[in-house]
Amino acid sequence: MSICFLLFNSLSLLGACKEPFSLKFSEIATESIKISWIDNNNPLLGYQLAYGLKGIGLTQTQKTDIGIQTFRTLTDLNSGTAYIFWIRAVCAPGDSSKWEVHFSFITALTNPSAWP
Repeated sequence: MSICFLLFNSLSLLGACKEPFSLKFSEIATESIKISWIDNNNPLLGYQLAYGLKGIGLTQTQKTDIGIQTFRTLTDLNSGTAYIFWIRAVCAPGDSSKWEVHFSFITALTNPSAWP
């Protein structure tokens, strides 16, 4: 019985928090975009989001805690610009998932010319 207890405790030290999955984009605009994902973690304290211009690394971004909603609208972006983002779940203090593999997107391009 002590072997089972030891095995259970060893597994819990490894962290059970899994990465969010099935990331999607919607509402793509010139200065904003909505991202959403699916998550099956329980318990869940929230998520951390990191994003920046495409080509930068995760270590060059600012990480933001964003609560427990499985969506986020990124605003104040530049038109026609490529961005990259990462997301991870936070299940408990000291138990976060790996950063989900980065995803990139391009905001809509502002058309400066008007139709005649």
